[in-house]
Amino acid sequence: MKKITLLLLTLGIFTLVTAAELKLLEFRELSNDLTAQTPAIFDIENNYCAALRVELVKAVPLTFSEKIYKTQQTSRGDYYYFSAKEKGLTLKSPGYKDLYIPAPATGFKGTQVYYARIEALGEPSFDVTIKVMPPDAVVLVNGKPWTTPTQKLTPGEYSVEISKEGYDPLRQKISVGTTPASFNFNLSKTVVVEKVVPVPPVSPTPSVKEEPKSVTTGLPAFEAYDFSFKMLSCQATPDNKLIIKIQITNHSDEDRDFYFKPGTRIFDEKGKEYRVAIREIGDKKAYSYQSMDHQLVMGVPTVLILTFEKIPPSVNTIAKLELEMGEWSLPFRNFPIAR
Repeated sequence: MKKITLLLLTLGIFTLVTAAELKLLEFRELSNDLTAQTPAIFDIENNYCAALRVELVKAVPLTFSEKIYKTQQTSRGDYYYFSAKEKGLTLKSPGYKDLYIPAPATGFKGTQVYYARIEALGEPSFDVTIKVMPPDAVVLVNGKPWTTPTQKLTPGEYSVEISKEGYDPLRQKISVGTTPASFNFNLSKTVVVEKVVPVPPVSPTPSVKEEPKSVTTGLPAFEAYDFSFKMLSCQATPDNKLIIKIQITNHSDEDRDFYFKPGTRIFDEKGKEYRVAIREIGDKKAYSYQSMDHQLVMGVPTVLILTFEKIPPSVNTIAKLELEMGEWSLPFRNFPIAR
């Protein structure tokens, strides 16, 4: 029992020492410092101001809750001029607990200089808000549960992992500075592939001359949500563009409106990401930052054209294409680039 009590006391002392706070090491009146009298500073009621000379053990930015009429920097420390009628001074620094210095028993005196030696203890922390859709997703920050939307973090880089059943997991780095910060994340629903359409095998060269057929092998195709998606081509151009054509057919019993979000992207075989530059369907065109909607007529195949730019000639395979459509994120995986 004594060991447990000692451990708790040790933890309590450690918490106290490492808390981010301003600690007053010394406070006294400087009877031989005439800085506040040459020249004298007056408050809003035309009364003489008092001055506080601050010496910081560790340099941190400093402000006051009370009105400061003048700040003067010298080799001996910074002087802050305030009304002698104040009942006390509240010192503030971002990320630290406020320090309140009450006035002496007889009050502050006009033209008098007071001395305060202050130490900034611990690491300052700042409010960080992480908002997630859906809101009941599990959030881990550096592997630890993030139980409330807003918590305090010290400045630095953190790893965020977000997961929920039925959604694609998300992993991302965030940077925390010396001001409150807010981050928003949206998970994409996992697409359940209902039926995989097999790619037809390459036919042997016929002995009898036949009409050429526009059959592309090695390109993905599948059906989901009463729609079929068939990649027609993945073609590189001499100016380092990549043009992907996907045929979409609506197999439902009515016409359907489709919403194309701007987040469509591809990953090459080394995992490098490229965002779509242009999307085209029907007579509509949208650029990378724009959304686009289009009505898919029942039973009518419609071609979606995706254009990506600055694709290096060394890239021969696309590891993954994420097609962002409404609430879906449709994955096309491992298909070659024709050059």
